[in-house]
Amino acid sequence: MQGGSCICPMCWFVYKTQRFRQSMWVASLAGTRFFKHGDARAILLDPPDPPFAIYLTRTWKKQGWLLLMNRVNLDRDRFLVAEDERLIAVSRADLRLKSELADGMLRQGLTKTTLLEGRLSAYQFTRLRDPRTAERLLAEVRGDPVWELAVWYSPMKRGKLPKKRIQGE
Repeated sequence: MQGGSCICPMCWFVYKTQRFRQSMWVASLAGTRFFKHGDARAILLDPPDPPFAIYLTRTWKKQGWLLLMNRVNLDRDRFLVAEDERLIAVSRADLRLKSELADGMLRQGLTKTTLLEGRLSAYQFTRLRDPRTAERLLAEVRGDPVWELAVWYSPMKRGKLPKKRIQGE
């Protein structure tokens, strides 16, 4: 699939099965597990035992998993993730640190959009305990793909954690 004109039967199955492009999933020796947006960060912070591959999506339409061809992860602490049509090199330690930072800012009332764009409104500036530090930090992480994973896949809404899902819902 990468620069060739033929495809093996297993890859063809994945390519033609819409669920693989319309879902997030993690594949390992234990099998393929499909998951929801709210579970993504937990999987990134605690990936399965190697070998594994993780595919995330924001659009639910792209065949971005193709980027994972020949890129099986063999390390739980440093690995590649495909998100739509980009590959992201993830360090779990870096993701954990940026996740804690993002959640702290969300708890203070900032929105995910603000965290991703890196610009505070005047109202948000007045709500923060230390707005100058927040501005400096946002300027440093703006455009960082790992920061975007930490923010986009945070289970938090502005100021609060989501209600726990009841098993079987």
